[in-house]
Amino acid sequence: MAKKDEPRRESFARVAAALSVISIGCATLTAAPGAALDASVPNTTSKATTTRYVWPRWDRVAQPLGTRLYLLKPATGAYHVIADFPREVKSVVASPNGHLLVVLLFDGEVWTSQVGDPSSTKAIHTRGTVLEVWLRRGQVYFTARGQSGEPNTMAKMNTDGTGVQSLQSGSWPVPSSGFGLSPDGRQAAIGDESGIRIVTVSRGRVVRRLHVGAARDVSWARDGRWLLYGTANGVARVHPDGTGRHMILRTITTNHGPINYGAPTWSYNNRHLLTSGIMKAGQSTRLLAANAFTKNPGVQRVPGSRTPAIGGTGAWFRIR
Repeated sequence: MAKKDEPRRESFARVAAALSVISIGCATLTAAPGAALDASVPNTTSKATTTRYVWPRWDRVAQPLGTRLYLLKPATGAYHVIADFPREVKSVVASPNGHLLVVLLFDGEVWTSQVGDPSSTKAIHTRGTVLEVWLRRGQVYFTARGQSGEPNTMAKMNTDGTGVQSLQSGSWPVPSSGFGLSPDGRQAAIGDESGIRIVTVSRGRVVRRLHVGAARDVSWARDGRWLLYGTANGVARVHPDGTGRHMILRTITTNHGPINYGAPTWSYNNRHLLTSGIMKAGQSTRLLAANAFTKNPGVQRVPGSRTPAIGGTGAWFRIR
């Protein structure tokens, strides 16, 4: 009888440990021993003390929720609404100095907002065709839905919506979303079932293939040195040349289902990441932060973050 109850006790213990992750405060999440790990990525997670992030006073996180965009101040847990939009927000990206936010709505419109100046919020692209946005070299880079069965396109524009210019010299099947753009805007990192393809934005020519297993939601660090991507079993990082593969976060599997992670994005300093995590079907998704370069990433809920964390993960930046 004791042996029969052991699996049940172990299951309850793992669920209890997982549920302790997302409390009202800054609870720390650590992967349970034996948690599922992508076989293609070495397991270097240590049982050492978790490294928690101490939020500096100037760090900010912009989080979309419904038609609102929130500005979080994790050092104190404070938050306020930056702006209300006419339709639901899909994602947000921030300029390097944290002063400008570029907001993409689910209907394909692009807006901008100056941090600290709600009256500055305005639409800069209203054709309703934009699928994903990045801020690169002081301009807004974006993908747009192809018309009448044509492939998607890539272009750039000024932050006021003027000067729209194609980035392509030839047609190629540009993905709708979920891929990373290099800091200079010339290459894209596209994940698929076999790994990551580094391609030229101008013609879609494959420069390199990274055989890392199934990859999704690739994010390219601003310094160009790392790619962050989702796997079937968590979140990993790799250099654009295919070296340095490392699993950062691992899906924790319980009898009630896995704790999955949403699309990961880099912080302003290229050392930490933002993602969303959901415990099981029917529970709220939470906005999470983790260290991408310690043996134990010390995942924690972002103080002040709103629930549920749906839509884009958000943007982590520092006011300068």
